[in-house]
Amino acid sequence: MEIIRKHNRYFLQFESGELELSEQQVQKRLERGDTVLDQLRTLEKNLPEIESNVSMEPGRIANDDIFLGQSYNSAKYFDYVMSEFEHIYKANKEIPDTIEKLKRFCRNSISKLENDRKSPKTDHVIIDFYILSWNRVINHLDTLPLKVYSEETNAHPADDGLGANGQEKSDPQSLTRQVLILQLMQADGLFPINDALEGVTQQDIERLIAGILGVQGNVTHDALHKASDILLKRNITPESLKERILILEHIETYFEELPYPNIISRIKLLLKLYRDKQAAL
Repeated sequence: MEIIRKHNRYFLQFESGELELSEQQVQKRLERGDTVLDQLRTLEKNLPEIESNVSMEPGRIANDDIFLGQSYNSAKYFDYVMSEFEHIYKANKEIPDTIEKLKRFCRNSISKLENDRKSPKTDHVIIDFYILSWNRVINHLDTLPLKVYSEETNAHPADDGLGANGQEKSDPQSLTRQVLILQLMQADGLFPINDALEGVTQQDIERLIAGILGVQGNVTHDALHKASDILLKRNITPESLKERILILEHIETYFEELPYPNIISRIKLLLKLYRDKQAAL
């Protein structure tokens, strides 16, 4: 939301239009906005205990022109917060609970705003906007693990399971590993799944995975079947045991330092099952 001044008149800007305000209404909103921003600057000094070379500098707020004369634009502040939190996560993604610590910071901010909202003297419109914006930051944090993983995967094309001509490499394990990682994340609620109530089909998910991995849809379809066979312990043969163990051992190294106990536990159980079957041969 932004207030602009035109011909000595003030207008509150919305996507669908604008609403004229009196000078007294503008002054009240700016005063309430100052109060909320002062609180946000105070919160910035109490960031979660996360080791990082990236810091959130309160001075950057003014430089980003959050106040522009008579105009007030708070959306830039939260764009800045999301950018900084993303940098912090990338610098600390190996540290357990990094995302949860950042989300805790957001929830604390929301809690303080909700307490302020109880006062009849506060501008509820502005406070509601900030609460919604902090929830937007939380939603952004939920997407970071997959986003960063995808960026790192695309930054190392030698490991994406494709040759220079875009075809699958002779060793199919690379693509199967990547799809298996996504399926494990699906089971833990970290990656989208097909949902008939939401109108999301399995074909939609396959297209999404194909786009993330940069492969053809038919290649993704085959890799999904291979990965599902591993997870569901289907079509086990003496020849497939060694390959499945190697794939799971490789994936285990990705997750062993991450705070995903359900995924780690499932990988270890699968490894034990396949190793026991191999030993019984």
